[in-house]
Amino acid sequence: MNAPMPQIDPPLDHEELTQEYRVLQQFLHLAPVGLMRLREDGEINVMNPMAAQLLGPLGLDRGETNLFDLLEPVSQDIRLLCKTFSDVVGLICDNFRVVLPAASTGADGPWALGLTVMRVSAKDDPLMVVVTDQTGALKLQRLQVSFAR
Repeated sequence: MNAPMPQIDPPLDHEELTQEYRVLQQFLHLAPVGLMRLREDGEINVMNPMAAQLLGPLGLDRGETNLFDLLEPVSQDIRLLCKTFSDVVGLICDNFRVVLPAASTGADGPWALGLTVMRVSAKDDPLMVVVTDQTGALKLQRLQVSFAR
């Protein structure tokens, strides 16, 4: 008995592609995590508003546009991990925690960020980064440690 042939949708026309692109842009703009695309050297080419908000305390709001340079005062590990990653594509790090200095965060700002970095291409702008606010997880860990004593 032969398996049924899968249904293949016809290609989208220009108007449908334009609409799909707008929907995707809106989704990325509203995502509750920071999303960025980087060059190999860490220069940020594209980011959503949440990425700008989370990275603001590190200097993004002062004009620095290189993620590795932004993270340099708090962690040189991301630059090193990306530089030494030898696969053409793949996960470089998953939810790598970076604790921010208290002076840079303010009362409402994040204390810690989680960074997931992937190499998605061997060509231009090969790095994709997801940034999350890890402040709640860090507070919970510190609370658990203090109760364990």
